[in-house]
Amino acid sequence: MMKFERFLNEKIAVLPTKEFLELCEKNGLLWGGGQEPTKVNIPDGWCIRVVIGRNEILQGTKSGYIERGFEIVQASEFITKNSTIEIFQSGLKVICLKRVDGRVTAKGVAKCNPEDVFDFDKGMSIAFDRMQQDIFKKEDCILKQNVDFMESLKKIHKVTDMTSPKSFFIGGISITDLNAKVPDFVDMSYPKVKKQDSYKVGDLVLFKKNIADNHCIKDTQIHEIEGKVFKISIMRSHDNFKIKEDNETYNYNFDMVEGKVI
Repeated sequence: MMKFERFLNEKIAVLPTKEFLELCEKNGLLWGGGQEPTKVNIPDGWCIRVVIGRNEILQGTKSGYIERGFEIVQASEFITKNSTIEIFQSGLKVICLKRVDGRVTAKGVAKCNPEDVFDFDKGMSIAFDRMQQDIFKKEDCILKQNVDFMESLKKIHKVTDMTSPKSFFIGGISITDLNAKVPDFVDMSYPKVKKQDSYKVGDLVLFKKNIADNHCIKDTQIHEIEGKVFKISIMRSHDNFKIKEDNETYNYNFDMVEGKVI
């Protein structure tokens, strides 16, 4: 997450959302004409920036800001969200829910065969795996958020919430486990990808972490996509595609991706 001060003091242009414009209002920013940030319609795909040293924001095209050397940042980088995971048993099922600001955004369920011996730890691992798969299938899946989320899960913290005997925190994320002990570790090896000979519209692909040698896109754009997951929105040819996040401005090729997220 970025501090709002970076937007105020650095050469940054943001693809705004309603939440971000409200944040601008709370920080006393106004449009050049004196209007409040939420009172002006911004064309789809346009960015906003601050006139450094003044409480004034301006808008312009993303490509224009890229050409002028601005760093393009998603509004979500500035928005604080409360993410939690709940893991619990219901009969022979283990259920894993991810909530963002209280709303369920992903779910994984593991069901034990009645003929097998119930194993909560095994069910928890499977349910968590399926919850992660559900995250990557979502329409607006952005890998960076998930990587940060998964990294925090690797760090096991002491019990900080004793409202329930089995309620604890992992990496600051509240975990409620009605039956099992706190695990010694969480094995995170996601996302899993598979290199393919062909891809199609709708596939989620993971871009390589270092693709700076591909000169068909500008360095600032490379920085935005490296090591992240995006959905193919248009196939230009058998080896070229576009994504919605840059308003389908650039062409990408499959040499830039690790593979399809599975």
